[in-house]
Amino acid sequence: MIGSAVLTGRVGDGGLVAGIAPTRIGFTVLILAAIGSTALLTARRRHPLAVFLTECAVYVGASALGLNNFFLVPVLVALGSAVSRLPLWQHLAVIGAACLMATASAVLVAPPGILMEEWLSQVVAVLMTAIAAMLARSVANWRAAQADAKAERERFRVLRAERDRAVSRAGIAAELHDSVGHGLTTIIALSEGLAGQRRPGGR
Repeated sequence: MIGSAVLTGRVGDGGLVAGIAPTRIGFTVLILAAIGSTALLTARRRHPLAVFLTECAVYVGASALGLNNFFLVPVLVALGSAVSRLPLWQHLAVIGAACLMATASAVLVAPPGILMEEWLSQVVAVLMTAIAAMLARSVANWRAAQADAKAERERFRVLRAERDRAVSRAGIAAELHDSVGHGLTTIIALSEGLAGQRRPGGR
């Protein structure tokens, strides 16, 4: 009720319903909170779980004031980031925390007659976001695997070309060795033959 009085200028159900204009202070607090919640998303790549849990707390707090709709997008972005970046074994914990957040928000926001509908709509939003994030992660992993396979094929092609060049060089070296060896053998044989011819004639 205090939050409702600050944000709307009157005590009521806590929601910003049609016809109730927020006070300047309330509007300023709302804008600053929304900007802070959105700015917090900049840290989601380094600390996805901490950002997600903080966004959940902000969302539940906003739900207590009937302002959860202003903070729905940041919490869903944080959820998607957490699901797409955290290890697979933590997905169930993140999705469970998101479902608890949706339950708390539905209990705080919805009147008893539409509690189930509100809870169901929030849980569906959470699950759809989680599924989209998992699909995005799967596509990213598939692309990374394709890129790795392409790099591995290129590396294999380079290694095969180097092996072919080495085999070619070895063949050339063997031919040179044989040729030089044959030439040296011929030179030695001829020099010994010449040396043998000079000895009898020189005596």
